Amino acid sequence: MYHYPHYREQDLDRLLPVVRAYPLGLVVTCNGGSFAASHIPLMIERDAAGKLQLLGHMDIANPQVQELEGAPVYVVFAGPNGYVSPTVYVTRQLPTWNYVSVHVNGRCRVENPGLRILDDIERLARQSEPETGGWTLDKNEERVRRLAPLICRITIAIERIEGRYKLSQEKCPADRQAAGEHLIRQYPPSTRSILEPLCGMQESNDESA
Repeated sequence: MYHYPHYREQDLDRLLPVVRAYPLGLVVTCNGGSFAASHIPLMIERDAAGKLQLLGHMDIANPQVQELEGAPVYVVFAGPNGYVSPTVYVTRQLPTWNYVSVHVNGRCRVENPGLRILDDIERLARQSEPETGGWTLDKNEERVRRLAPLICRITIAIERIEGRYKLSQEKCPADRQAAGEHLIRQYPPSTRSILEPLCGMQESNDESA
């Protein structure tokens, strides 16, 4: 992944919240020079040995499933992003596009766990549903049990994880602050806790305290 050093992010404390907040990953494989890609919601967690992995599920009818077992995969998580007009900045600048993304290299395993796949689906839904009043999975529902064998589990052992956080870091503090506030305004309040530290806004607030 090409980028300038000041856009590179390798701190897990700043990477994992983005993956959890934007769990829809683009899973890319290359087989014999032919590329395949699927948008898959993924959970990031640690395995029994404490190593990071991604866990998700796919329809077994997806042709990409046939080339996933043991294959190297590239996964991209796209976070907040937006156009930055020169009018946003304090000083004279050119237009740009700021964004947050996390890229993962890993190796994939594919399983057909049968009804046990419902545990994965339940966990993913619990992660995404509101804490109260949200939908819950009925594992005994006939339709659910009939569809479960048609879904496979994919587990990606993470070999490398890195972020590209292009957030006007090369600009002066006033311009970076203005660009960060502009991006935050485009997203709901729940995103603020993720974007503020990435944009350097908490650091600025701490210095002015």
